[in-house]
Amino acid sequence: MVWFRVDDGFCDHPKVEALLEGKHAGDAIALWTLAGSWCGKHLTDGEISAAKVARLGIARHEKAAAELVRVRLWEKTATGFRFHNWLERQSSRENVELTRAETAERVRRYRDNKREKKRGAPREMITESGNVTRYTPENVTHDERVSNASPSVTRNSAHTIPFHSVPIRTKEENQNSALGESKTPTVDSSFSRRAIERVISEARGTPWKVPTNRFGMAQRADEVAESIREMAAEYDLDCEYLCKEAFTRWVQAREKRKQDTTPHVWLEDWAGALPPAPKPQEPWRDLEG
Repeated sequence: MVWFRVDDGFCDHPKVEALLEGKHAGDAIALWTLAGSWCGKHLTDGEISAAKVARLGIARHEKAAAELVRVRLWEKTATGFRFHNWLERQSSRENVELTRAETAERVRRYRDNKREKKRGAPREMITESGNVTRYTPENVTHDERVSNASPSVTRNSAHTIPFHSVPIRTKEENQNSALGESKTPTVDSSFSRRAIERVISEARGTPWKVPTNRFGMAQRADEVAESIREMAAEYDLDCEYLCKEAFTRWVQAREKRKQDTTPHVWLEDWAGALPPAPKPQEPWRDLEG
């Protein structure tokens, strides 16, 4: 769905005030609104034919269109009319199609991962460079397993960042953290979707809830919470700390690409494509001593 935007300054804009002084202001405003909705739906970048204007149901559509051209809300074209500065206020066809393609690819990848997970097949792994690759033990060498390096066959992904980028602290580092905590963080077995909402609300500074009106969003949130609990249990980390760090790093990566950073997108991206937990490297040992 594409929205036709009308800002709060429309009512007292000089062009609209000039339009209201004419005899056909009501028909002109109705025509402008219906035509804008039609252009947004059909992605015409603000252009509409004269024949379509006549079929929008406005009785005096010719005089209404003339009024819109007079006050320069519309521009006359060879086949009809064009909204003035449409691309400065509305979404272009190119941007809408790009967004739809990215959403379709993200949903497809999530469903594929979920289907393969049920069959027990290897899932996709998101590497430190932001690439997505098929993770199988056969195509990863021993040295690569130790260093968490990615396999050579990858494909670009601009939607997610891995947990590899989240700083993993040891027990001693947590004890000596800036928060001054004197005990090792314990895993909260009750960490759930509600805890995710609380942590993200604190990170954003505004209250946020999982959008339950979106299909499958609550289930995806539960899957994210389960994955966070598993990783936190393996490395003896605090679930809320891990969730906050992951969300903060994700927001930073999205802002660099100037994309949507609403939390429900975070759930969509991460629920079906979480990478395997990084394996801790053994401490250096002096074999001669």
